[in-house]
Amino acid sequence: MPVRMMPTVHPSSVLRADAEHRQEAYDALVADLRVAAGLLA
Repeated sequence: MPVRMMPTVHPSSVLRADAEHRQEAYDALVADLRVAAGLLA
């Protein structure tokens, strides 16, 4: 089985983001997780 890796941010970095950038950071994390889920399906 091939090894697959996908870099993304640690979820806690979303919580530490400035309030004005938090939603953008959250959206980017969710997008990364959707891509990862698609690769595993």
